[in-house]
Amino acid sequence: MRFVVPAIAAMLASACAAPASTPASPASPASPASAPARTGGPGPAAATLTVDDIQKAGAKQLTPDETRALVQSATWEGVAPSGSRFKMTQTVNGRWTGVVDTRGGMKTVGGTWQIDAEGRNCTINQSLNETVPTCTYYFRNGDVIYVTRDNQPGASVEKRTFLK
Repeated sequence: MRFVVPAIAAMLASACAAPASTPASPASPASPASAPARTGGPGPAAATLTVDDIQKAGAKQLTPDETRALVQSATWEGVAPSGSRFKMTQTVNGRWTGVVDTRGGMKTVGGTWQIDAEGRNCTINQSLNETVPTCTYYFRNGDVIYVTRDNQPGASVEKRTFLK
């Protein structure tokens, strides 16, 4: 699978112009219906889930091999704490690309990634000239994937949708 950033940026720009009531389709990543909708901000406050909450519900932290198998050659999407929606693809060669829907419009991003000894997915956003990786732990509960920067019980988690 190859991620073509200009095509995805156009797809997201088109999808973001649709009314918020338009339901997302589980279509392929190349389909405009699969693009994340613009949020314009975090919206109404939702209950924050923690590592403890998801572990009590049965979620297990992924091992380094499980994390690598999940993210390598995968396209996934989510919502950042700021409310910005994004869609990213990680390739087998340690690179990633994506688009972020910020309040200032669509932004193309990219950089490098690797899985560390703790099983964290560590990315460097070269679009922002970062030199220090941002690392996230992955948890799975059935088909639901969560990420967090800290795997301690009170740490907040965010849901991710994988579109492989």
